[in-house]
Amino acid sequence: MSASRQQNASRRNQKLINRKRRIQYRLRERAWAPQDRPMFTASNIHYELADRVRGLGPGGIGAVHHLARRVGLIEAPDRRLHLLKVHLPYHESDHVLNVAYNILSGGTCLEDLELRRNDEVYLDALGAQRIAYRPTACQKTYTVVVLRKDLAVEQGQWRLFDDVRYFFYLTNLPDATPAEVVFLANDRCNQENLLEQLRNGVRALNMPVDGLVSNWAYMVMASLAWSLKAWWALLLPERGRWKEKHRREKQQVLTMEFKRFVNAFIRVPCQIVRAGRRIIYRLLGWNPWQHVFVRGLEGLGCPLRC
Repeated sequence: MSASRQQNASRRNQKLINRKRRIQYRLRERAWAPQDRPMFTASNIHYELADRVRGLGPGGIGAVHHLARRVGLIEAPDRRLHLLKVHLPYHESDHVLNVAYNILSGGTCLEDLELRRNDEVYLDALGAQRIAYRPTACQKTYTVVVLRKDLAVEQGQWRLFDDVRYFFYLTNLPDATPAEVVFLANDRCNQENLLEQLRNGVRALNMPVDGLVSNWAYMVMASLAWSLKAWWALLLPERGRWKEKHRREKQQVLTMEFKRFVNAFIRVPCQIVRAGRRIIYRLLGWNPWQHVFVRGLEGLGCPLRC
């Protein structure tokens, strides 16, 4: 490491330490005397419209976009999906990433895309002139396997009633038999936890439109938000004398619930500054995972300055 990079890293670490010390001092154990008023004392509150300074709530979205470019997620849809004959003005990857980024930024439904496309700072942070409101439907051959289970509900020796349940499996494996599709889905480890996160965390299993193919396309695009979270964790570097600590933190991020990941790594308030050809994200706040966030940026080769 060069002397300038080492000095820059030292200043950055000192800033993180100072931010951590300030909040720790504020939250220190104290022998409180009885208080005559509640903690929330703010009363003279004013709002102003900023002139040149602009902020972004989901400041971690820039790191996610850098990750998507690093792993080839931007080029892959444009290379393998040929849905648009003419790009006026969007590419296939724009529609795919648009849904994933909306979820990572805290969106819970397609209507939240309208908030993103009207957020000038969000657009500038991703270098986008505009973004699409609704994704284009994906046209691809797939197989639907329906499994029927006949259940008998009993209590003691009494048979109360019969019940029938249907389970649906979607796959793009062309040669798999129905039994193989069901076995493959049920044989994957941690399947229940993954489905729970996709249903309640990412909300990829919601049905936002009225067509089966469109809902399937949305599910695939929304699930990329979970994949990006996993890739971020897997690419966290482990090195130096803190290697064991880094390994534990990586495992924590990898197994972290999606909502907690968004709060720790994406909802990071940043000031957005455009300087020449650069888009600068200036971290404004601190949280206990910020040192891991900075280490992730280093692992991705993202330029860092203090």
